[in-house]
Amino acid sequence: MRGAKGLATPYDRAVLDVLLYESAAHDESGAADRADSERKIERRLRDKRLGPYEQERVDALRALVEDMSQELSRSTGSAFYRRPHGKYADMQDWDFDRLLEHLAKRHPKVSKPTMRSFLPLAIYWCYLR
Repeated sequence: MRGAKGLATPYDRAVLDVLLYESAAHDESGAADRADSERKIERRLRDKRLGPYEQERVDALRALVEDMSQELSRSTGSAFYRRPHGKYADMQDWDFDRLLEHLAKRHPKVSKPTMRSFLPLAIYWCYLR
């Protein structure tokens, strides 16, 4: 699951994008349509020719997204939330490096570059907006 130059692979990025929306839909409606997300992932992988659908890999990425969204939605209750850095929510409100290390320990099947490239989007999606 390693990408070039320390970035997420296109496969992981395509899957994570769908899973983030799945997580948001789950938060808003109380129930996510997992089967619909699986179809979207399969279609994206096929259309972009990123490789075959791997359930184990998708499950590992889904667990990461769920863990991220739970941690980030706690905001002030999270051990990784530092403090507000101004009047408005900001990326600096989070201890990015500590959170990344914590996630890397909890999700060893997902590469650190994948987590590092996806965490800012997750912070935006779950905390800033």
